[in-house]
Amino acid sequence: MKNYSIIIAIMFFNISLIYSQYTSPESVTFDSVYNRWLVTNSGGVIKQRNNATGVVTDFAPAGSGSHAIRIYNGNAYACYGSAIKGFSLATGTQVFSVTLTGASFLNGMGIDQSTGIAYISDFSGQKIYKLNLTTQAWWIYVPTAGGQPNGVYVDSPRNRLLI
Repeated sequence: MKNYSIIIAIMFFNISLIYSQYTSPESVTFDSVYNRWLVTNSGGVIKQRNNATGVVTDFAPAGSGSHAIRIYNGNAYACYGSAIKGFSLATGTQVFSVTLTGASFLNGMGIDQSTGIAYISDFSGQKIYKLNLTTQAWWIYVPTAGGQPNGVYVDSPRNRLLI
């Protein structure tokens, strides 16, 4: 009976370690260069999960309320309130930060890999923004989205944006 208690205790300990690694995960993207998953979550840190080993570690300190994460040109970009932050895939250090003045809850993002233009949804503001990741210039692309836009996907082969 004592052996069963020890086995059950070890099982519960391992399960709690697995599930406590993320705090309200929000968005995920795969980094094929470093063979890992990047996960935004409300715990203030972007997590990385090694695809081969399954080990979860911190990737970048990002602040709370992170949403949407996408990769472009060696960096991971994520939404934070009214800002977009970028982090080097090689080091996890912050290399980019742009605040979209007037935005309230940036939630979804898609990036056109051929142009470096990010399309970002403002869930509360009901708008879609365009952000040039090279020049940091941004503008309102859709002033009235007709609802609360969430996810954004750039379908380059068909020259369309899915929201």
